[in-house]
Amino acid sequence: MIYLDTHVLVWLLAGEHQLLSKKAIKSIEENALITGSINLLELEYLYEIKRIPKRSLEIYNELQTTINLKLHELGDKVIMKAIDITWTRDPFDRLIVSGSTLLNIPLLTKDETILKHFPLAMW
Repeated sequence: MIYLDTHVLVWLLAGEHQLLSKKAIKSIEENALITGSINLLELEYLYEIKRIPKRSLEIYNELQTTINLKLHELGDKVIMKAIDITWTRDPFDRLIVSGSTLLNIPLLTKDETILKHFPLAMW
């Protein structure tokens, strides 16, 4: 199982597989895929500022159908764990990393800050 970061969800939905590394594509093909409610909130924010054309639930429903994407249900545990993540000020990244940590699964991300500081991050 791997946790997909928000930009990976956007690229998969848009069919922009060329933006994914070979390792990322292989990981997506070979693993169960999960994301978090914070990713849906970030997608909604991106929709509101007109960076993506679809709302978060529409994206999630499409990816649930096409790649069998699941949503973790860690709830408040994610927030409590995120308090300990001090190497970034980005609240979305803190919560996404927290979810990956609690599930103890790799986080598929191209984010250089996350890759530098989070041992479970991969690209």
